[in-house]
Amino acid sequence: ILSDLSASADSKVVVLTVNSLGNAQTYLDVIQSNVDLFRGIIPAISHYSQNTVLLVASHPVEVMTYVSWKLSAFPKSRVIGVGANLDTERFQYILTNLLKAEVLAKDAWIIGEHGEDKVPSWTSCNLVANQTEAMAARNSREKVANRAMEILKGKGQRSWSVGLSVADLTDSILKDKRKVHSVSTLAKGCCNINSEVFLSLPCILGTNGVIEMVKLEEDPLVQEKLQSSAGSIHDLQQQLKL
Repeated sequence: ILSDLSASADSKVVVLTVNSLGNAQTYLDVIQSNVDLFRGIIPAISHYSQNTVLLVASHPVEVMTYVSWKLSAFPKSRVIGVGANLDTERFQYILTNLLKAEVLAKDAWIIGEHGEDKVPSWTSCNLVANQTEAMAARNSREKVANRAMEILKGKGQRSWSVGLSVADLTDSILKDKRKVHSVSTLAKGCCNINSEVFLSLPCILGTNGVIEMVKLEEDPLVQEKLQSSAGSIHDLQQQLKL
């Protein structure tokens, strides 16, 4: 389809998996090569499928989702990166099946930057009687989460598992499932982030992309990590030629 983008006409979802195979020497060169590819692809896709949802799986996913958003001029809701959807599914599986912490798993998410800087977070908190119990509950949860993260980081990412994750996201969009996924979305305005960067956050997905961002439990350490990731991603984006 790359040689004839008119074949994508009137698509409801367009999945972008292309990555440069050039001989770039530095990390910035590799990303710029991907940007150059997208400069030739995104405007054509936007022309042929003006109401589509762009689902970006190219790396680095946060930056390439931002690039897709800028080049397409689509609303932010219709440009999504695969983000931490796969990591979240694995994290929830580890909590439920390996660590037997099913109560924690249903509200657990991996958010932030894809890769080593991802962080666990929660969409709700069980209410307890007093501050001492609250602190004990938080400490217990953090121990379980840390163990789950250790297991998660020990697992690689097979191409087929990434493909299943992309299929899962596409299914939620096409069937308007209103299901929550941790995907790369515009994070400006969240957690005191003021720059135009995309980070993985739990979002409800439907036929028009992101319907709503799900509110996370407030955690200063998590917010600090998100702000740090946003800063490094923004600095990298400033060096790219769009």
